[in-house]
Amino acid sequence: MSEGSLLYKIENNTQLWVEAELYSSEVNYLKRGDKITVQVTGVDKTLEATVTFLSPEFRAGTQVVLVRATLQNPTLQVKPGQSAQVLLKHSVRQSITIPTHAVIRDVRGTHVFVETDHNTFTPRSVHTGIENFDSIEITEGLTAGEKVVATGAYLLYSELVLKRGMDPSSASAMHKH
Repeated sequence: MSEGSLLYKIENNTQLWVEAELYSSEVNYLKRGDKITVQVTGVDKTLEATVTFLSPEFRAGTQVVLVRATLQNPTLQVKPGQSAQVLLKHSVRQSITIPTHAVIRDVRGTHVFVETDHNTFTPRSVHTGIENFDSIEITEGLTAGEKVVATGAYLLYSELVLKRGMDPSSASAMHKH
């Protein structure tokens, strides 16, 4: 073969593979044959793919599982090499989920601001679980029905730290201005 010669030619793009990596703790949410939701950059709607392969691997001391799913592409709207997000919707339990930007993470841990009275908020430590770009699972620290600050949590956190110089997890109630 000479330099610049054709190495391969893709004949049929009506069926493509989507590959993703899962942490070992997430592998229980998928099995071969499951349907997954795929969001492809540049495609306006979500697509469905079928899991066809799961392969455990070791990378840099962390166990990950390679997932391969088959995506039907009859209209050729998805091109090979396009970036995609795989969304897992399987869960073995019901849980509380909140917007990702409602969670504050710092060296002291993970916490949210909970409304304790009208326009009064208290920081509370929480434990988190599975998350995506939009929402995060709360495994400990909140009960169903509690109201958390979903917009402006970082501003409340900054005000608490800068004006009061306090550890947010031990602060008393803070009023919204």
